[in-house]
Amino acid sequence: MNNLYSLINIKLEKKEMICLVGAGGKTSAMFRLARELSSEGKKVLATTTTAIYYPERKHYDEMLISDEESMDLFNNISDDCITVFGRSLSPEGKLMGVSPEFLDAVYLKGIFDYIIVEGDGSKGRPIKAPAEHEPVIPSHTTRLLGLIGLDSIGKEVCREYVHRPEHFCKILDCSEGDIIDTEMIIRLAVHKKGLFKAAPALSERYLILNKAEGEREKKAAADIAKKLLYDKCELEGIIISGIKNSSFESAFKRISGIILASGLSRRMGTDKLLLPVGGVPAIERVIAAASKSALGEVILVCSSDKVASIGSEYGVKIVDNTSPVLGQSHSVRLGVESSCGSADGFMFLVGDQPFITESIINRLIESYISGNCSAVVPLYNGTRGNPAIFAASLREKLLGLKGDTGGRVLLAELEESLIAVNFTDEKPGHDFDTREEYEAMVEMEDKYV
Repeated sequence: MNNLYSLINIKLEKKEMICLVGAGGKTSAMFRLARELSSEGKKVLATTTTAIYYPERKHYDEMLISDEESMDLFNNISDDCITVFGRSLSPEGKLMGVSPEFLDAVYLKGIFDYIIVEGDGSKGRPIKAPAEHEPVIPSHTTRLLGLIGLDSIGKEVCREYVHRPEHFCKILDCSEGDIIDTEMIIRLAVHKKGLFKAAPALSERYLILNKAEGEREKKAAADIAKKLLYDKCELEGIIISGIKNSSFESAFKRISGIILASGLSRRMGTDKLLLPVGGVPAIERVIAAASKSALGEVILVCSSDKVASIGSEYGVKIVDNTSPVLGQSHSVRLGVESSCGSADGFMFLVGDQPFITESIINRLIESYISGNCSAVVPLYNGTRGNPAIFAASLREKLLGLKGDTGGRVLLAELEESLIAVNFTDEKPGHDFDTREEYEAMVEMEDKYV
């Protein structure tokens, strides 16, 4: 069973404040996360800035209720325990929330290893849109978890199933009585006034698609995740969870694309990456395809100012390789070291493969996401080629490569955990090292404009 804390990339070395918003299981997720972190020996504060029902005794070790917001309240809190804190109890038995400013101050004091905050209310509905005053998120929140209950799919937009339907209809441009579908959920997740409204600028955002109990809900969750991935949503992760078996699994793998473009072009006598194919430099075609794809980021490792300038036009991350003579392994190392820390895998593209397409890149990513593997490679009419994807677990091995071999030596070790994706057309796999190969590629270009 996956730990929720690992799926939201908590590394256990750093104090954090996590806030939950949305609808469809926030309180259950909060106490699940609190118990996981407590079991790792961490000191956890679970609280709210709105209101939650008084928790069952099994969910906490200590309870503090005080309308005084003072640091002195926490003087005698023991380690590796869960403390629940609220301002007061309402007549309905709800634990009333504390101010976000006070929680910011507690976080900055470092009293707790983790502060987990429920920052939104939903009246028990599976889905909601926030009102003007919602959600209530502490400004120092490091991770923001947005929840949506998948049991809302197929239901009408009405007060029975949607909290604040008037706001829901306004931001999603729908009407009460409409049927909730996956497209509505996607729009709610990405709208600036939707699920992640008022997210602190430096917080990482994670979407939790909860109540994925049946095959219909699981398929819907997979469809939502795929669409958000292709739309390059600004999410660090998408998690599918089920209440019945308390399961959490990642539905989102962020792949860092690394374009290796530091070759010396010895056999060409000129920088081959700048040679035009269909009137466009070969390297630009590769950069364009990668930029349009579902890659989480694109890193261009190059040694030419002209190549770097092209990359800058597409907004990719530029890494200057000042020692191209060290071979392809050095470019691999520079790319991996420059990638985001939360990458689930690395795709290596070569700069002299101008017929590579967005659809090929995306199909390889899909195979990696759906398969339990260490690497994915394309076969062009049966011949292995580029780009290849390597799992993040191979990071150290990639960093340890030597010479001009790149990742090929690793692929030889991974045959049993490797997925090969076949493409019947062999032409997108072509690259070029000589003038003759380049001229042949120009001739076939008309088929790939």
